[in-house]
Amino acid sequence: FVELYVPATSAAAVVVLPPCTMLHRSLSTSPVAPLTVAGYLARRLRELGSRHAFGVPGDYSLYMCDRFIEQGFRWVGTCNELNAGYAADAYARLNGISTVCLTYGVGGFSALNAAAGAHAEM
Repeated sequence: FVELYVPATSAAAVVVLPPCTMLHRSLSTSPVAPLTVAGYLARRLRELGSRHAFGVPGDYSLYMCDRFIEQGFRWVGTCNELNAGYAADAYARLNGISTVCLTYGVGGFSALNAAAGAHAEM
């Protein structure tokens, strides 16, 4: 999946994690509820003020989508990845931060066009 963070005042940062990792590495010292990378990203984006996640659910991004929902995000599904990028851009301009969750591939590259456009218009 591709986790795309598009702030309104700076360039977009992209984190790409291959599906084979499945994000099960524990970042927590608690033996009861280990914190996964996906859980940490969702929690941290929530702490930074993101309340909605935009995207197109796909086979490799469903795990991340579930972590967003667990953290109280409202899922906003879009018709394609470019629309998710533009929606996240508009959301970030209004709220200061936004979140896009996509499966990696050509769709993810399409969303980068929206991020590049947002950066160019700063």
